[in-house]
Amino acid sequence: MADLSSLSPTAYVLGAASLYLGFSGVLGVLLRAIGHHRSRPTVLLGAGYIVLLFLPATVFVLFRSGWPPIMRLALLLISGAVILLGLLQPVWTPPQVWRPTFGRRYFAAAMALSAMWGFSLGLSSGTLFPVLVGLSSIAAGAAALFIEPKLL
Repeated sequence: MADLSSLSPTAYVLGAASLYLGFSGVLGVLLRAIGHHRSRPTVLLGAGYIVLLFLPATVFVLFRSGWPPIMRLALLLISGAVILLGLLQPVWTPPQVWRPTFGRRYFAAAMALSAMWGFSLGLSSGTLFPVLVGLSSIAAGAAALFIEPKLL
């Protein structure tokens, strides 16, 4: 049987990094949409996304004390590249990457990593809170896969 104490930190780092890179991709796509449409709802959506989700996630990455500085710097540099890819959407990237179905599947996979972290930490520590995080991650991942979002 696998040692749960080693699984939990690995799942946590993978889950947090994949979510942050996913947030970065969405930011790039939103910046592209703002550049093309410049409609008030698109600008408000982009501004809200930056202020309420992306900036706090960036602060989390910058000040995460348990992560080595080189890892935090690498994640921020990769994030910048992902934002640029989302903004430019170069022709050499597969077009499926920029479709909403890919984003929902990516989010569901990130939520699976988060659930793995929650369940492994909950089982190894005997506390309920991480298990609740795992359950909510499963619900969010399932919602991403099975519920079609309606925007604006």
